[in-house]
Amino acid sequence: MHNPYLYLEKKEYAETWINGGKIPIRLASCYRKDERNGIYTTDENIISSFPVPTRSWEWVLQKKGNAKDGGNIDTIISIHPFTGDKIEMKWSDGYILSFCTIKCSKVMQKLDKKICVQINDIFKLKKCIDEQMNCIGEYQRCKYTKTHQRNHFLKSKDDEWQQEYRIFWKGIKHCPRKGFHKEFWVDIPKNTARICKL
Repeated sequence: MHNPYLYLEKKEYAETWINGGKIPIRLASCYRKDERNGIYTTDENIISSFPVPTRSWEWVLQKKGNAKDGGNIDTIISIHPFTGDKIEMKWSDGYILSFCTIKCSKVMQKLDKKICVQINDIFKLKKCIDEQMNCIGEYQRCKYTKTHQRNHFLKSKDDEWQQEYRIFWKGIKHCPRKGFHKEFWVDIPKNTARICKL
């Protein structure tokens, strides 16, 4: 795995990745929306392995609503509205940092970003954040499927254009009384990344 790329909204954000400083890492559930658009998807942080069509569990999601933010896995068991089959889905939240395996101006534009940097050492970066999270993150390149199956590294074929590589930290509660913070800020060192021209 070569060192991945990161697309950023503002040029000044790149300065932190080059000169060091604080960056926010957000919950996976922050990237779930009712419609696919840029960095947002309809099925982020859903865990599903049952043999039912995508439309079926999307229907259940609409009926049940969004899961609460948190590290615990919430399980929903419902009945398929047409076939009567039992449907089981799980929500699993945690902090996520996403990158791209390719350098591409079209991907940057579709993500609505303005500048690209390449990480100098992804494993060094992960270790740095692991220590601050007090948790060992899972990391790998995302895979894409036409089926209903989902997990933190298995996404819809509709998202394949993102060519995503991500690090996921699960089961961390920094605020026990209120559950997860939406963002967790960490320090990254100087020369974590470098500017890439597209």
